[in-house]
Amino acid sequence: MSRKERVRQTLRHIQTDIVPYSIELTIPAHEKMARYYNDPGFLEKTGRHTVYALRKNPEEKKFPVKKGFYRDEFGVIWDRRVDRDIGIVAHYPVDESNVQTYPFPDPRDDRYYEHLPEFFKKHNDYFIEGAIGFSFFERAWTLAGMEKILVSFADNPGFVETLFDRLTEWLILAARKFGQYEENRFHTLR
Repeated sequence: MSRKERVRQTLRHIQTDIVPYSIELTIPAHEKMARYYNDPGFLEKTGRHTVYALRKNPEEKKFPVKKGFYRDEFGVIWDRRVDRDIGIVAHYPVDESNVQTYPFPDPRDDRYYEHLPEFFKKHNDYFIEGAIGFSFFERAWTLAGMEKILVSFADNPGFVETLFDRLTEWLILAARKFGQYEENRFHTLR
């Protein structure tokens, strides 16, 4: 039974020979394990059953930020000097003055998905999940700030509603783009 089939059977509540599992590691944990096994590709040998197919930001290297900082596809600047996986938001670009006009990336842009055919070939036996990451509430607070979002629920609901409406439209387009790939390539979308 392939890894993909094992996950599908489990999702149907049909017992399998082993329980399928997924292993995802932070950058520091991955580095430690790679050193321990003296193998940077050790993760592919763990027998894990799932992998995440991510959108890749084609603009990532186009707009350099100072050392230790990263600008994501929405223009949010992250300080990754301590937490190299995600980081801490260094600047929240959205507020009341631009919530209706702040530019979002085009989720239909083919450049975000160019790497997927090769990814599918490499992970043909895996249960593949399409991953947008920081998709709704997470994306809202990274754009405007956690405190601003939470306080605005009470004192400025129009701001939150506008931002959530725009993010919903963006996510629908992104999900549709993922859905254009061959059947059975993306088994779930998170």
